[in-house]
Amino acid sequence: HIYSYQRFKKTHTMNKKSILNKLENLRDVLQDNLDDREFYYDSRSDAWQESEKGDDYLERTDMLEETLGNLQMSLDSFEDFLGI
Repeated sequence: HIYSYQRFKKTHTMNKKSILNKLENLRDVLQDNLDDREFYYDSRSDAWQESEKGDDYLERTDMLEETLGNLQMSLDSFEDFLGI
């Protein structure tokens, strides 16, 4: 039974690290997307930025930035849980 428990514990720990790795990859993809959106917005004219389309685009970009911040807080909590 000890062998089974040790194997379970090792597999369980690997699964947690795998989840952490996937969340970190997601964070990186979202960060790249956010960077692209900010570059696109900044490269547009002032008239476009002040238009309804520009306002909508900026609002959605802000939502992505908030989501990214929430994901980072979750990652930090998960790392604390794992003792990393």
